[in-house]
This record gives sequence, structure tokens and C-alpha cells, in this order.
Amino acid sequence: MPTMSGAPGCMRKRMCERFLSYSGAVKIIRRGHVALAADDNGSISIWRRNDTGKLRAGFYRYLFTVDERDFATFKEMRDWLRNWYPKMAAQSEKKGTSA
Repeated sequence: MPTMSGAPGCMRKRMCERFLSYSGAVKIIRRGHVALAADDNGSISIWRRNDTGKLRAGFYRYLFTVDERDFATFKEMRDWLRNWYPKMAAQSEKKGTSA
């Protein structure tokens, strides 16, 4: 299983798992792992910070950070994810190869 290190607020390497839905992301984060999703049009990473206990999420496209935030609740993170997840998968859906 891949690991992620150097994430803001994390003091150790974290195991990474791929998610396909909001509920899948929540389950991964509750296990203490990093939830990842990626497609042709970008990637999303979500984890819980060690230093503040808040959730941290980022949407990245072509090696650039498009949006990155901290959230106090899973509801706030879900609302953010509802905005960015479709944008990440938009190109693949046009091609008919959605992950």
C-alpha cells in the first residue's frame, strides 16, 4: 500500500487508499489513512491532521494546488468534496472512461 509523507499537519507517514465516494473517504480517514482520488483532470487528497485534529483536503491539477483547506467537520468536507469531485472526473466522463 502506498504511503504519503510531508503532508501539512502530519508527523509521520500515512497509508493511502483510493476512494470512489464520500462515504468511502470517511471510512478511510477514520482508519487514520489518507483518502485519495485521481483522474485525468486532477486529484484529491483528504486526511486528518495530527497537530489540530482537523480534516485537511486538497484539489490538485497538473502539479498545482487549485484549492486546499482545513475542515472542522465531515459535513464541511463533504460539501467541499461535492464541489471538486465532479470537476476532477469531468474529462474522463466525456471520454467514457470514468474511474
